[in-house]
Amino acid sequence: MLHVWKGKYFALWLVVGLILQGCHGNVPDNAGSVVSTPADAASIARGEYLANAADCVSCHSVPGKGAFSGGYAMDTPYGPIYGPNITPDKETGTLRLGTATMVLPWHNPVLLAEQAATLELLSGGRLNLGVGKGYRHAEFSGFNVPIEEAEARFEECLDVMLKAWGASERFSHHGKFWNFNDIIVEPNIARRPAMWMGAGSEPSIRKVASRGFNLLLDQFADPKLLGQRIEIFKQAIREQGRVYNPNEVAVARELFIAKDEQDKQAAIERLNTGRQRTIEHARAPDKAGGSHILSYAKEGLPPTDTALIGTVAEIRDQLHALKEAGAGYLIFTILGGSRDTLQRFAGEIMPEFQTAPEEEDVSVA
Repeated sequence: MLHVWKGKYFALWLVVGLILQGCHGNVPDNAGSVVSTPADAASIARGEYLANAADCVSCHSVPGKGAFSGGYAMDTPYGPIYGPNITPDKETGTLRLGTATMVLPWHNPVLLAEQAATLELLSGGRLNLGVGKGYRHAEFSGFNVPIEEAEARFEECLDVMLKAWGASERFSHHGKFWNFNDIIVEPNIARRPAMWMGAGSEPSIRKVASRGFNLLLDQFADPKLLGQRIEIFKQAIREQGRVYNPNEVAVARELFIAKDEQDKQAAIERLNTGRQRTIEHARAPDKAGGSHILSYAKEGLPPTDTALIGTVAEIRDQLHALKEAGAGYLIFTILGGSRDTLQRFAGEIMPEFQTAPEEEDVSVA
């Protein structure tokens, strides 16, 4: 789940907790088998955590400043994109709901388009739909989908979804992976949801821009590399005759505010343990390389110095470095779902980046 705070040029989305393991649907385990998981307990916990975090961040917002403006609920890439407690925010009117990301090759594009359209309508146009092609070998194996088909499946699924949202009449589709006859997606929505897509290479970043989507950048690149990628996206936007909005690019980071050096090192150890599991889950047997975390793990685990783990002062310095690199929107994974980190961030770090509303010239994407 994400909570959003925005200032003039610097917006912070907080992922308030790790993805819950007991979410909806069938999820491949680390061995590649598909296992069934319960939905109710996870959706209840997700809703309670989101509500608590909203209270936490909003109570530390400074009146008349760039304060807490909404939220973002992140589900896993396996199941439906909404459940019992993923519902529109009725108190603030600004809570955004979304995914980061849905792996399209595993999904029926028409059903996914209907789910997204329903949530877009129920939320009053506040859905952020993050999509990707996937990269983890065990997951593709678990769903019995050849990973070599990931790109082609992603493109076809996305094309069908975009066509479904824009269709005012019934249509048919006959592709390589999906076939549909005389269908129409309901409910009808006036425009598609805000779309987010991960990318890292220049061709993939330019593809995101050409689609008119928002860009998601990973949590492993250092500020110099991030700055280069943001510049590529900016240039691609300008070449299309569009005006660049810093809220069109989100940079991911892990976040944990440590009490002391021992607490910091323990958090880094937990981070590395989790990353090692991800690598084992993602890497194909007898095959080197890969995308996302695998591209940073050629000689072991990715560096931890890009993670925001440390004292309040250390994290402030890292945030300023990211801001100077051109990052205007950050997505934070709160390690371990630490409420203490969320509270301290809201009370001790947010105020430094708040600006008066009359100075704001950007809006939430």
